[in-house]
Amino acid sequence: MAGEAETGHSPLEADIAWGQVQGERQSQQDRAACMSWPNGYHLMVLGDGMGGHAAGEVASGIVIESFRKAFVSGSELDPRERLFQALQAANYAIFDRSVAEPALQGMGTTLLAVVVAADALHWVSVGDSPLWLLRGREMHRLNEDHSIGGVLDRRAHAGEITYEEANQASGRSKLLEAVMGADIKRVDSPVAPLPLRGGDIVLLASDGVETCPCDELWKIAQTE
Repeated sequence: MAGEAETGHSPLEADIAWGQVQGERQSQQDRAACMSWPNGYHLMVLGDGMGGHAAGEVASGIVIESFRKAFVSGSELDPRERLFQALQAANYAIFDRSVAEPALQGMGTTLLAVVVAADALHWVSVGDSPLWLLRGREMHRLNEDHSIGGVLDRRAHAGEITYEEANQASGRSKLLEAVMGADIKRVDSPVAPLPLRGGDIVLLASDGVETCPCDELWKIAQTE
């Protein structure tokens, strides 16, 4: 899922596009939603389900739809507070469904939601679904990685272990946080939004896309 801010307009205009590839799994556990308003306000939401094939698909579906509805009907004017309000509603929705159907207990999903408002990027993120900014020839990950892999990568960046040790460690994909209907202790949502420039590309994805080399990912984003 990507949005590109174009130059020559004030406020910045944006092109929004998204797509899915199921891959080798028997079911599609990723869900996404995009919305735009005439005033240049944009919402993009993505979830990567977990908890078995059926449960992961159910979890991401519940969270994305309940988040979208809560955001649209929310009372908060501040984008960041509205994102938190919608996150809380989505978490409650997972709890309610798990209580109603005990077989689904333990299901959950990552959640990555971004808002573009007044030429600035706000986001709320739970889990390991990456958010990237492509600016010029540079590509930066913006949000925290709530997984064992994220912890290992931060240790490598700090010089505590080597990058090779971090990449080869077992259990890298284990999530440390997800939307599961319980208390969420790790949420990434900066207080100050990120100012956007003309030509910026904002990319949301599930973690599977990280198997694609950065150079190739940059080329794909530039041509889509």
